[in-house]
Amino acid sequence: MDELLKQLKIFDKIDAHTLIISILLSGLVLISLFVANIWPVFLCILLISCYFIWQTPQAGFLALLLTTMIFGEHFSLLPLKIDENIYKIYALDFMLILSFLAWFLQQKVEKINFKKFFKIKTNLYLIIFFIFIFLNLLISLFFKGANASLAIGTFKNYSYLFVYFVVVLMFNNKESILKILKVFLYGGLIILFFIFYGWITGRGLWSEITPGLRYLSGLHTYYLSFSLIILLVVFAYKKYVFNFFSDLLIFVLQFLGLVGGMFRHLWLAVVVSFLFIFRYLKLVGKSKIIKIAGIIIFAGLFLILITLWFNGILGKDINFTQNIFFKSVVGRSLTLFETGNSIESAAGWRLATWKVALNKFLENPIFGIGLGQRFYFEYLGFIDIVDIRNIHNDFASLSVQLGLLGFLPFILFNFYIFKNLIFLIKSKDNFEHEIALIVSGFYIIALFGIFFGIYLMFNGTSIFFWAITAMVTILTNNEKLKVKN
Repeated sequence: MDELLKQLKIFDKIDAHTLIISILLSGLVLISLFVANIWPVFLCILLISCYFIWQTPQAGFLALLLTTMIFGEHFSLLPLKIDENIYKIYALDFMLILSFLAWFLQQKVEKINFKKFFKIKTNLYLIIFFIFIFLNLLISLFFKGANASLAIGTFKNYSYLFVYFVVVLMFNNKESILKILKVFLYGGLIILFFIFYGWITGRGLWSEITPGLRYLSGLHTYYLSFSLIILLVVFAYKKYVFNFFSDLLIFVLQFLGLVGGMFRHLWLAVVVSFLFIFRYLKLVGKSKIIKIAGIIIFAGLFLILITLWFNGILGKDINFTQNIFFKSVVGRSLTLFETGNSIESAAGWRLATWKVALNKFLENPIFGIGLGQRFYFEYLGFIDIVDIRNIHNDFASLSVQLGLLGFLPFILFNFYIFKNLIFLIKSKDNFEHEIALIVSGFYIIALFGIFFGIYLMFNGTSIFFWAITAMVTILTNNEKLKVKN
């Protein structure tokens, strides 16, 4: 933990270039939001970024993570637009390619040890998974008459799995992994601005794309969870980023931001990840977490009593149950227990589409129905055409499109990722154990997103999943090498 905290307070060349590139990319996003998507500006900012990326390739990747955490789809889906033509190669794609090329061109030319590479089972199964996706694309286009644009778009989205290999190659030691965690933590601190904005205005910035009252957008809520996980583990080891009270205040504010996002699957994800981490903490760590939970509960109750007392002196009545934020959270929480005809519409829609997906899967369980497929869907009297990739469960959509043959490598990849996480958590090395706890929290939250949403289909979330799994592989390789030596 000391190594992590030391890295958080270092500001070296990579950090400086990460900040500069992030500012440049943020400027690009703001110009596209408030002026227009101007292609000379787009290319000029990328060109300026190249100067810093060439000097520190890792900074380019870190900057795209940080910019995505701040702007979400406004950056990750910002396309190159020339005149009226929109080319679906995004600013994020350019940054990924430029960062990897800058790194690759600076490497020594040597024979690639493919045998060693494929000995790593996560690498092997992910390559097999990609081969099945590619073959499925060809079959879908030439033999199944799939919508070409939809099929190619689906293939492109799944191809972000190469982020995993980019991270494995570019961030292949613990110091580099700490750089990623640093971005996750400070990105979470920046999101505090969006939390305050949501509370002040009564609606989260860019949350309008999701139905219902939300004080924080879905993407910001997801990215925020990374910082929460880091702070939780930091608390458990009695080490603080700033100091105890500052860290505790940040944690409480971010937790309230998570609650205000009203995304039930992320609530469940964070709770499960907290419990998982708590399960593998040492007794001292568990005791510390229980004490901090007690402090937070006591402080909350004390604040409520003080508020009631102060308003009583002023002769004012206050009813917390009528507070909009409180009512919204309680109302959203109760939907978790609704079943049958009373089930909440979004949950009902998911269950209904999953049933249709099951029927589609049974049509061809071995090879799948292919990419770029749509189906007619009726729910509550409304008929719509739904893309099979958008049924809000990436596990289901993958199995339906690729069949068991294509889906099995993805399951095996995740099996070995989880197995490696347990191996790391049980490591006697304090660093490996502590970082593994943090990454395991990230991984659990990402899995919930994949099961209840389209986190693999959207680049703004998939790049984080692949980066997280890559961190597990890097840590595992380093730990096994250490044990071997």
